[in-house]
Amino acid sequence: MIAAAIRDDNPVLYFEHKFLYRRIKEDVPDDAFTVPIGAADIKREGSDLSVIAYSVAVHLALEAADKLAGEGISVEVVDMRSLYPYDKEAIARTVQKTGRALIAHEDWLTAGVGAEFVRF
Repeated sequence: MIAAAIRDDNPVLYFEHKFLYRRIKEDVPDDAFTVPIGAADIKREGSDLSVIAYSVAVHLALEAADKLAGEGISVEVVDMRSLYPYDKEAIARTVQKTGRALIAHEDWLTAGVGAEFVRF
């Protein structure tokens, strides 16, 4: 995302949650790559419930999905990756697939990002 933000001709704000520092470890490709701004990523396929999240909430949703799998509940986890623009089509696809959606994000008193995800 940082590489995409640097290369974008428009102003871009890049935020990373410090809770994730030194907690999440993944393999990184050796070759240069960018993640497209405005394109969500399915982090886990599922059929019973869609969890739509971003940032640290994605990792919490993946942990919850693992626990629920043990109870026979299949959870699809969608990482929005960017908040504006956001991938409305990905939300529509996952909700059509599962018929249920849970928006996971850090709360705000009013006008949180989750409200934008549900209102489209």
